[in-house]
Amino acid sequence: MDAQKLILGLGFLATFGCEPKQFEMKVPVTDLGHIDLVLDSIDFFTIVNDKFLTEEFGLYSRDTAHYGSEASYDLYLTGQQNFFHISLAKGFWQDKEGSGILVFQTRKPDMKDSLLNTWKHFFPDSILFHEYKGSDFELSELMVYRSKEEKPKKQAVFFSNLTSYSQQSLKNWGFSDSSITYGITMREFMEDWDPLNAEKLFKKISRLHVQVTDLEFKDLESALRTVGYTEYENSFKHNFNPEVVFEIVSESKTSKFKQIEIELSRPSIDRDIQIGNSYQIIVRGTKMTWLAN
Repeated sequence: MDAQKLILGLGFLATFGCEPKQFEMKVPVTDLGHIDLVLDSIDFFTIVNDKFLTEEFGLYSRDTAHYGSEASYDLYLTGQQNFFHISLAKGFWQDKEGSGILVFQTRKPDMKDSLLNTWKHFFPDSILFHEYKGSDFELSELMVYRSKEEKPKKQAVFFSNLTSYSQQSLKNWGFSDSSITYGITMREFMEDWDPLNAEKLFKKISRLHVQVTDLEFKDLESALRTVGYTEYENSFKHNFNPEVVFEIVSESKTSKFKQIEIELSRPSIDRDIQIGNSYQIIVRGTKMTWLAN
């Protein structure tokens, strides 16, 4: 599988006045597949040239995708349950450094209709649907539609992307009928992508802190509810997906992902890494934290 295919107790909380915002709906079982970051050239190539990140932390690869006539220059750092998709702020992503995307993936195939119907319940405006076809797979992608007037031209943007592969895609990659029927977890998906992921430090993303505008929050809130999150005062929580802490800001002048917390597969040497002007990476034991500057 290559990179192109990737395009606490409620009683305790209530005691302290943090009642969750409840809703009842059967939702498609969905995992956080990856997060997208858009970095300027200094930050992008700092990662490319950092041997700890590209050799010890995650399985590293690069490619160039095309969206219409514009190129997207990408690198991947993959782990056991999630991965990073990092794009250069050039071509398709020109003037979009600091942008961030949450990408979720259904465990069962061909769930685009279920995703769409559920998302419409939480977001009554238009949802954009796209079918991406590769050499041996089909991927359905859904996201909130934004008009040209709503799309900022020269600043960071944030949006959520809900995806579902076709059943034939999973069969093409060697998954059995019983596994497909039961549902393919991201752990299984990443093992199939490359067995070397199991040797890397990158286990999974454990918590995300995002800073979004009011408009982007409507996108985030509806997408997270669609995949089964519960909203609290300033965060969204899920039984098995990372907690998403949010802050609503008036302008998009800094990185959309304010903090990224990662669980490592084993203890690592303590270290601090500066990624250009965008992030400071702190490694302590089995925890890695990316802090936006």
